[in-house]
Amino acid sequence: MNPFLLWSQIAWKTTELAMESAFVIGQRAQQMALAGANPGPADQRELSLMVQEKQEAFSEAAVAAGFSAVRVSQQMSGLAARHIVSTSASMMSLMTSRTPAQYAARGSKLMRDSAANAAGAMSKLSDAGAKATRRSMKPLSKRVKQNVRRLVKR
Repeated sequence: MNPFLLWSQIAWKTTELAMESAFVIGQRAQQMALAGANPGPADQRELSLMVQEKQEAFSEAAVAAGFSAVRVSQQMSGLAARHIVSTSASMMSLMTSRTPAQYAARGSKLMRDSAANAAGAMSKLSDAGAKATRRSMKPLSKRVKQNVRRLVKR
């Protein structure tokens, strides 16, 4: 997928999450201010729910981030291994060149392939990072959206 599109979606989701969070924080702050020093049962339930939701959402986000890190590590390790094998083969070919022209052609191919491999690896790493970020944000976004829907009804 297009890295720019992936990271643009992350930026959009982050902005959305920030705006919805600001609404929820404002509503809860207002509720606490109105409750004063002696919050009623409904206020206490909302405050308790707030703490529980945060713990659950951040735990789920941490698990998603951990699984994503393992997945990215595996993908990048496999990619690195493939690049090592292909680069080694190209270097062996270069070392066994018999003529200066053959050496120049094989050296040029090695450089082109190395540059292409590096660019491809960076693109894949960017994609993997964006997807990991998106997976980690889902639990937070889900809870904030639920809070917005519930608090709007009040």
